[in-house]
Amino acid sequence: MAPRPLALPLLLCALLATACGNGPDAPPDAGAGGPEGVREHPASPAPAGTGSREARDVNGDGYPDLVFAAHRSTDDATGEADHVVVVYGSARGLDPSARTLLETGPTVALPSSGGVTADLDGDGFADIPFALRGDAVAGGIEHAVYWGGPDGPGTDAVPLALPREEGRSATWPPAAAGDFDGDGAADLALVLGSQASVSDDAVTVLYGPFARDGAAARTASRPFPSWIDSLVAGPPGPDGSPLLVHHSSDGEQHRNTLFLTGPGDPAGWAQADPVGGSMAAFGDVDGDGTADLVVGDDGNRNNEPGYETEAPEVHHRLNLYPGPLAAGLGEPVAVDLPGEETASTWGTRVLALCDTDGDGVREAAVGRRGHGVDTVRWADGALEVVDAPPLVRRGPEDGPLGGGSAQERTAVLSGCADHDADGSDELLLSYSRGNAGASPDRWWVTDGTEDLLGFDSAGFGD
Repeated sequence: MAPRPLALPLLLCALLATACGNGPDAPPDAGAGGPEGVREHPASPAPAGTGSREARDVNGDGYPDLVFAAHRSTDDATGEADHVVVVYGSARGLDPSARTLLETGPTVALPSSGGVTADLDGDGFADIPFALRGDAVAGGIEHAVYWGGPDGPGTDAVPLALPREEGRSATWPPAAAGDFDGDGAADLALVLGSQASVSDDAVTVLYGPFARDGAAARTASRPFPSWIDSLVAGPPGPDGSPLLVHHSSDGEQHRNTLFLTGPGDPAGWAQADPVGGSMAAFGDVDGDGTADLVVGDDGNRNNEPGYETEAPEVHHRLNLYPGPLAAGLGEPVAVDLPGEETASTWGTRVLALCDTDGDGVREAAVGRRGHGVDTVRWADGALEVVDAPPLVRRGPEDGPLGGGSAQERTAVLSGCADHDADGSDELLLSYSRGNAGASPDRWWVTDGTEDLLGFDSAGFGD
């Protein structure tokens, strides 16, 4: 059996990856790479906040912030991330001058979904949980947190206190943040791996509120009869946040298990088995006011003879399970996604659920490597791919950030958020030099047609 790989979502901003691009009304040069040089952004302190209830607001000023992992060297296009970067939101959106760089050390990975940050100690400032992997980390893996505050996060990370279970130790993936017992306090779900078998992991929940020494209010685990690749948490519901577990795979689309969390311990969670797929997100897509589960094919395939294909209900499909979610999921609503490309190393697609028009209903932004971002929406009781050109932005042809074909320079979809708190999300696209995608260099913030902001995190020379 092959050694446990780094899950795609973990390698940081490999997560930040899948493209956005030109809408039908975008200017002719919308796909151009912008300036060849690296744009500099003189640093300024984080705006002082007093605390908020926004889960992405690290400095508590009421505006969601952008948090991502990166490596510092502008000469290294393949290095693994060794920093966490915070770019602060404002009434004008993201402000690349207002930022904090945190030096983590070894390979750092942030949660891949369900929110990178969460207010773990309940003080009104979002905190940044992360995982470290490297020879310098005792046991090879460490889960830790940067505490948020009125001036941004503290510079000293605090290791999370994990339960001691005989025969188990911390492993990838990074923790997923949610409220898994419905008490209103943020919790973390992570994986404890078996030292005896790679097919005997455990889903472990650290229940909040957390103390500043990294100790949870309580912990509880649930054995899982498989090797776990990653965890996807949904928004808090009446009883708790749903939690999707991606089973590990040899390159094919992940099998999935959905846990319906709630008061008590994980042993009492109900579960369901949605269709396979390596993309997943929760959000209200059908407009009924409850969170739906969206699962899709990210294009990755097992390249071993006889295992290269997926079942018809998975192959290049996006599947939606309408909320409220229950153990009896029923049949999903499905739509075929554009593109037939597949890959055997990294997926070709990325998914984000975004509300770009502020109507409370989310559309599925589906970024495709080298292609741009397509939109899937709910219409007349079904999913449909919007008939419009993909949203495309590209890195420069030349200069310190340039190189490669137009396809290789196509920016990837890095999620969405309402960074100016005006009620509608902005789409985030990022471009990374090289093929590793481990560290974004250039960013675009767009409403889906027009660019609202562009900046180069490669120019963060703090």
